[in-house]
Amino acid sequence: MGTSTTFGGDRIMSHVFTMGVSVRRNCWGRGVGRALFQTAMDRARSLGAEKLELGVCDHNERAIRMYERAGFVREGVRRRALKTYKGEYHDDIMMAYFY
Repeated sequence: MGTSTTFGGDRIMSHVFTMGVSVRRNCWGRGVGRALFQTAMDRARSLGAEKLELGVCDHNERAIRMYERAGFVREGVRRRALKTYKGEYHDDIMMAYFY
């Protein structure tokens, strides 16, 4: 169905956690992504996160809307950072949430 990951930094970035969520296409629209996303956010908070970061492909409007509704803000863009198996480039939008 999908996966989520959450991991924290070390030393001077120990308060910053990075997360990722991935959902199989045939499970889109069933609330799987939202559940995985919320679980990752809760886990990061329970481990002491003060800031949660993620990157999302510029064409993934559905995920961007979900992150923004949850309170994430756009912090920057990594131009042409993502490349598909077809050789197409996409920007990686960097987003953050502050607890």
